[in-house]
Amino acid sequence: MKLKPEDVERIKRLRACGLKVSEIAKIMGVSERRIFQVLKAGKVEIPGRKKKKLPKEAVETILELKKRGFGITSIKRELERRGIVVSRYKIWNTIREHEMRTLQEHLKRSFSKYDRVFLIAILSIVVRRRCRYKFLVVTNMNECSAYFWTVKRGLTIDDVISIMDGILADEIQQGFSILVYLSKVPPIAPTKGCENKLTKHLTRLGVAYAWIEHPLVKKTQRRIARKIREELEKENPKNIEEWINSIGINIFKRECFSFISELSRWDKDGDTGQD
Repeated sequence: MKLKPEDVERIKRLRACGLKVSEIAKIMGVSERRIFQVLKAGKVEIPGRKKKKLPKEAVETILELKKRGFGITSIKRELERRGIVVSRYKIWNTIREHEMRTLQEHLKRSFSKYDRVFLIAILSIVVRRRCRYKFLVVTNMNECSAYFWTVKRGLTIDDVISIMDGILADEIQQGFSILVYLSKVPPIAPTKGCENKLTKHLTRLGVAYAWIEHPLVKKTQRRIARKIREELEKENPKNIEEWINSIGINIFKRECFSFISELSRWDKDGDTGQD
């Protein structure tokens, strides 16, 4: 991805928020060395080499093979069989951008149709391979902020209903149209079909809901849960619930900020197939 002069401030802000250079490099789509150069110089020096884009046919082939279940290595092999030489990184980047753009378009449609959009993410945190905690975070998608969070070992669907009633009461009273995204994680994952006690309750309240199906959101949710678990096991606190409610939520917020920043980058200047 080609950096622009206006990206300097964004890189500085990400660094000020505590993100590592490696994380910033991933968000901006460049090397860590490039980020170090920008932070040191305080400006973007445009390289002389022009980046090449993949032909449209190659992009379509990559996305078609991915849809059919091919992995990165298998896609590269199949492209070479067809006489198309593409690096593994370009294949990954093409798929990544496609996922970003489809998610972005989906969210834009949601924001244009509803006054309020919430996301209920439940992260399953397994500690020392035996203690399983449920970390529930309600995110206000309109403001990209964690609106409410709690962690329990025995989180139930009734707990979730009670939490959502408290959050949605004022919104419903003011007549806002509301959409709630639900992650398919116990205890709110339906055992049969797409309906359960929570979804039926939301319907009675006049609140629309949708299950999180986009692969990028699912992967992000799993990645955040893994990072929280790794930090938790490293610090090994006495009170796990207290740690997740303080340190864990900060990790969640940081990762969400990183993800939203990357999502907005594709909205501005993402080009399929670039280095």
